[in-house]
Amino acid sequence: MKKTLCVVMMLIISVFAFAGCGGAAAPEKLDRWEAGESETYKISLLTADWFVGTSVEPANGEVPTDKIYTKTAGVPIVPQAVDGEMKYTISQNDGKWVLDVTMWVKQTYATANFVSNWKSVVTDSTVYEENGNTVTFTSTMTSQAVFNQLHDGGKPVSSFKTVKSVVVFNDEDLKHAVAYNDYRTETAYEDNKAITKFDDKTNTADKQTEKTVDVGSDLIFDNEAMLLAIRSINLEQLRSAQQMTLDFFNGTEQAKQQIAVAYGTDSFKFNANDENAPAYYRIAATPVGTGYAHYYYIERHDIIMPPGSSFSNQIPAYKLEQMNQGYMNFARVSQ
Repeated sequence: MKKTLCVVMMLIISVFAFAGCGGAAAPEKLDRWEAGESETYKISLLTADWFVGTSVEPANGEVPTDKIYTKTAGVPIVPQAVDGEMKYTISQNDGKWVLDVTMWVKQTYATANFVSNWKSVVTDSTVYEENGNTVTFTSTMTSQAVFNQLHDGGKPVSSFKTVKSVVVFNDEDLKHAVAYNDYRTETAYEDNKAITKFDDKTNTADKQTEKTVDVGSDLIFDNEAMLLAIRSINLEQLRSAQQMTLDFFNGTEQAKQQIAVAYGTDSFKFNANDENAPAYYRIAATPVGTGYAHYYYIERHDIIMPPGSSFSNQIPAYKLEQMNQGYMNFARVSQ
């Protein structure tokens, strides 16, 4: 079950104290957003066609093909179709940032190669719908991260996440097996420790009900703040450093983890044939030890003034235009 929870973490939103490489200074991290910000993203299936007309050629490992999602035990199956929505809102409470995220995603598979007992695993019949020779699974996630402003140290305060999901993967016989996840995590931070609780509604996850982990005194982000952690980086400084690592505490895994963040380009275009099309930063983020890269397409947005600062140290804010996670693409819906 631990493996399937890891897959859920990757496909349901994983998220992202950096150490510079090559002698360059570590890029600074600042609050590059404002209270009241809210965005919605359309979730769809990422295929090689997505890259047609863009300013990059798909490199090995970016697009889910047979070479990537191989017929190997434990490897997730690419669905026939994906449809979903993710929404986040940013607010402040007692001077602390609050990031709320909700997401639902429907994934459709042909049932011809499914194991015969898959319904005995997916015990909640409301998360799937059969239609002839296909079945559509609906996964949902709700999360919240509360943390201090970065100019005040950025320490996490608390987080929670609720997940109800189905993951389809190859079993040992290369049949399509399923894993059903239904859990809630809660984490509170105190005295450089993370106190995390794991409530598994299926009673199948190999997790402790409550666990305390020493997270140290250096800056660490909660996993549920990944969307803002990535945006906090000075991307021009990342261009010089080329890559860095970012420290997180993952309440689902009940452990610290690192994300390797690599600079790609500042001139990515979704329509390379239009010279007037906007250009975006393209950043790759990979949980260390997994090989699963997530790609972020970020727009340099309005100049904002951090709380308590003067006109002389205004900073650029960044907006997330799109991201690729596994076989899913998240595209911002125009406001």
